[in-house]
Amino acid sequence: HVFYNQQIIRSEQQQANSDVVGWNRYTTKLKDDITTIGFGVSKERLLDDKLSISFDYSYSQADSKSSTTSGGYQYPDNEANSYRFEVIADYEVSENQNVQLNLRYEDYSEEDYLFNNETGTMGDVLQSYEGLYGGVYWKYRF
Repeated sequence: HVFYNQQIIRSEQQQANSDVVGWNRYTTKLKDDITTIGFGVSKERLLDDKLSISFDYSYSQADSKSSTTSGGYQYPDNEANSYRFEVIADYEVSENQNVQLNLRYEDYSEEDYLFNNETGTMGDVLQSYEGLYGGVYWKYRF
């Protein structure tokens, strides 16, 4: 299988601070674009019809832009990327029992103006990470 997903989010906010002299109303426009693509393959009925194996890969990229009017603060752009691999092997032990092995790897990175160059006061708080997950499952059908 192959898949593609495009998500576009637009919003507009009106702000004003009536307590500050000379601070006029301003508008902030936000634009988020998220694109995800992926593919997967699977093979069933291996080892005397007892084993099935599948592999999935996906890549996602998100871009966030904002703009303000009337001299409001111009926020920098944000960007996030994610890669994910997954392998699943399912073996039929008996007619009503299966054992499944699931392995996943994910690499996520982001550039967020809110936290960039703030390690001196906030530490390294970006949500970037690499993760490996593994699981073994025993499934019993009554």
